[in-house]
Amino acid sequence: MKPSHRELSRAYRESPPPPGVWLIRCTTSGRSLMGSADDARGALNRMRMELETGTLPNCELLADWQAGKGSDFSFEIIDTLKRASPPDPAGQARELAALESLWRERYPRAETYNLKGR
Repeated sequence: MKPSHRELSRAYRESPPPPGVWLIRCTTSGRSLMGSADDARGALNRMRMELETGTLPNCELLADWQAGKGSDFSFEIIDTLKRASPPDPAGQARELAALESLWRERYPRAETYNLKGR
């Protein structure tokens, strides 16, 4: 028997978001900012909100955002991990760091925004 829409919705709400690697890219300058988080979707939402309100601590990224009014930016989750069962926070942190390291090889550090941005 197929699960009902209500059951699927509840399961979605109760499941934790996937950890992953995210990327914010400025299409006009070609610069990007990459990071990883236990909740990649939440991290991107937070960064977008900080850009829209002008509170992002990364000065370089914020200046490009304000110059282009945000239309020149893409926000994407480029890779995710499955959560371990049973949960292993330390192991997941190591896997996430390794995954981010692999993706950083594809995006050279010279082309990214300074993560501290101050």
